[in-house]
Amino acid sequence: MLYEAVSICNPRLFVLNNLYLDGLDFEGGTDALMREWRRLFNTLTVEHHLLINADDPILCGGFVRGVPPRVTYFGVEDERLAIESRAARFTRCYRCGTVLSYRLVALAHLGDYRCSTCGWERPMPTIYAINVEINSNESRFRIITPQGPLDVHLGLTGLYNVYNAVAAATAAVSLGVKTATIRAGLEKAVPMFGRDERVTIHNRQARLMLIKNPTSLNETLRTTFMDGHPSRYLFLVDDEIDAGGDVSWIWDADLEVLATRTSTIYVAGSGADHLVLRLKHAGVEVTEVNIAIDDAFHQTMRHMPDNARLWVMATDTAMFELRQSLKELGVL
Repeated sequence: MLYEAVSICNPRLFVLNNLYLDGLDFEGGTDALMREWRRLFNTLTVEHHLLINADDPILCGGFVRGVPPRVTYFGVEDERLAIESRAARFTRCYRCGTVLSYRLVALAHLGDYRCSTCGWERPMPTIYAINVEINSNESRFRIITPQGPLDVHLGLTGLYNVYNAVAAATAAVSLGVKTATIRAGLEKAVPMFGRDERVTIHNRQARLMLIKNPTSLNETLRTTFMDGHPSRYLFLVDDEIDAGGDVSWIWDADLEVLATRTSTIYVAGSGADHLVLRLKHAGVEVTEVNIAIDDAFHQTMRHMPDNARLWVMATDTAMFELRQSLKELGVL
């Protein structure tokens, strides 16, 4: 599909930000996706320019070998972002197959890595973020570029949005856009579909967070913990055929982190039972289960105190259904 699209559009610039386990029902898994991408890259010439996240060893090792285009690496350089990650424990070197060693893991399998067998390691990025400060509402960081530094105040939270911003800045720099224009553009960014959209009803706020793979769920939980106080969660999970059907990926998410925190957890949607079982295995108690998504949302909001916040974590179809309801009410 990507190969055919590129054949029609003939782009000269490619931005490769990350590759996670996502949409396995539709893409056939990461191996199938990698084969398609390699097929594309084998057709590229020196006229093309690849912008690659240096922190992703799958992208750097699996796709770049032997391709002739120009390559510019970007990434994040901040040791304070280090986390423990299950995904990084099983990421292998695409040169020799050895499990990689990480000096630092920032997000999922992204970080500063090296192969102890063949010596292949993370390339040094040309454009990168430093001094990253993230809270539950916004992000601040400095992007180092060949044209000079950019101090960015992003109205979006989450390390994944910092990576998105650095990727966008790298593309803009490669196209000759001035740094002041890049900064202004980044700071105008607003949440898109389910990506931390914020809804206020009767002095109570709901934050809509799309979850579709272990990484998005883990990082969303990481963001909610920045609140610094007990959180309220509403998980909306659909397992209908048109929603992808398979929600087994929840077993690869680090839901055990909820067991050590004081939280109120509600679960709804056609796939609610799957998540309740997963949470039970994680040692997490569920406050209430409701199949009807719309009813669950409004009931949960109604029982919250004034100025409270609800984190709504929803899969694709469940998010679409909730957003349609909120649009009809005129609050989104």
